[in-house]
Amino acid sequence: MSSCSKGEWRFASETPPEAPALFRKPLTVHGEWIAGTGLLFDFPLLVSLQDPELRTIAAGGGVSSESAGDLRFRWNDGRLLPAEIERYDGATGRLEAWVSVPELIPGSDADLDLVYGASSPPGPPATEVWDEYAGVWHFSDPLPPGPADSTVGAHDAQSIDGSPAAADGRVGGSLQFDGLDDRIGVTDPSDGSLDFGTGSFTFSAWLLSTGSVGTADMAMSKGTTSSNPGFAFYLGTGNWEAGVRDGSTSVYVPFGPEADFLGRWSFV
Repeated sequence: MSSCSKGEWRFASETPPEAPALFRKPLTVHGEWIAGTGLLFDFPLLVSLQDPELRTIAAGGGVSSESAGDLRFRWNDGRLLPAEIERYDGATGRLEAWVSVPELIPGSDADLDLVYGASSPPGPPATEVWDEYAGVWHFSDPLPPGPADSTVGAHDAQSIDGSPAAADGRVGGSLQFDGLDDRIGVTDPSDGSLDFGTGSFTFSAWLLSTGSVGTADMAMSKGTTSSNPGFAFYLGTGNWEAGVRDGSTSVYVPFGPEADFLGRWSFV
């Protein structure tokens, strides 16, 4: 085994010195960062960091792929974990990735490794990060075609009207809508995989607004009428709120007045 100044790495003694090696960077999720009291299983963990060692080989780092295709995450028992690279900059070593962590325990540290280099073994499909999700759209994908669905359902979005502009997001990229005619949409799947009936479900988004157009600007909608039940986020000059309708009953949950949210990213 050999070591060098670039973090921790290993290569077989017969490997020529000029051949790319397998690098390992230990990561720790500190127990005080884990909220709640219960165990979290198969949790999509955001790994966000910038490290010169994660630059490409051409830029002086150890990553062999310009698209970070050789990056892998490994659990403390040696398992390779499902991971989705949302953003990577090989010139700076900036990385934002979602990793499915088998178990997180509040108050207990969790260790995993980031491994990279030409010898990186293949990992599980990225869609496995979102096995418990009906749809996930990061908005980092350029238009056209539009934000891809990161789940196995492949409910990809596309531009309907206008031309939303690319912008930096809270995590990865985002799309900036003009409040007039910019819209993107997802075709309602015929298998009902985005229809939840009267069962329990969760929908969420990161939003940033600098001003409202009306009293109930609809940031996201999957039907909220008696003939088309579903769910939606409402922004606007009144309260920001979430709405859910099952066909006979409507429920609206307020988040607070518009002034509480303007000019900053909010997770709703």
